[in-house]
Amino acid sequence: MTKSEILKIKVDKLQDNLDSIDTRINRIHWRRKQETINIFKKYMTPDIDGIDIKNISERRMEFILLDDKYSSMTIERINQEDIERASWDDTLVDFKAYSNGLSLKNVEELKKRSELQVKLAEQFEDFKDDMIAEVNCLQEKYDGWKKQLYKRQRAAQEEIKPFRKELRELEEADLEKRLLQGITFPKIHSKWSSPKYPSFDVKWDWKIRDVKKLKVLRFSASKKSADIELTRQGKDWDGKIWTDVQKIDRVRVDNFKNRVKHTLKTV
Repeated sequence: MTKSEILKIKVDKLQDNLDSIDTRINRIHWRRKQETINIFKKYMTPDIDGIDIKNISERRMEFILLDDKYSSMTIERINQEDIERASWDDTLVDFKAYSNGLSLKNVEELKKRSELQVKLAEQFEDFKDDMIAEVNCLQEKYDGWKKQLYKRQRAAQEEIKPFRKELRELEEADLEKRLLQGITFPKIHSKWSSPKYPSFDVKWDWKIRDVKKLKVLRFSASKKSADIELTRQGKDWDGKIWTDVQKIDRVRVDNFKNRVKHTLKTV
């Protein structure tokens, strides 16, 4: 087993650990969101005919009056970060309410809608402070858990970083060695076209297609450019296979290296 293969196993194991921490953080975000929604539902579920919940999220509560699906009355939370610029504090401070749209048939419906708005506003006023207190208590609990997980996440990221760096350097060195020896590509299969060899951009306005083999003849001292040899292969209209070789000087390595990596991964 090569050093690169041993490092790959090590990095994969550390990555699995980091992924498991990320998964726990995402689950905590989801659970906090659901519990916040449940708090809003507990206090603001209407018990009055004519008022229905349109949608409740962790950010806002929308209500329909008189089954009017084209308009709504919305109560939206205001966090500390909404008040203070450059703040990341999502402590719930207050709410704002507004009505969106209006479609009424007659004066009687206008009167009924106004009565329902008042009743909904009274329910909100009665329980606003309770919702703020309960949501912030919930957030404080989850913030404590997230703080511990973020510490573990940072530690896991620091642990994997040097191994990733070393593996990346070994992979780059191995790729350079293969490029100097020459890399032969299989044909790329696509459901949209017949199998064909990859194409490469060698200059900003010059693309070479049907490249069967790419070989680096010489890297520059900085390894930012290289002289390359491309072997092309294709078929004439009558089915006859043709091959040609082109040598191109001073090609930017970035123009072909990433394409080579992608092609090798997909075959």
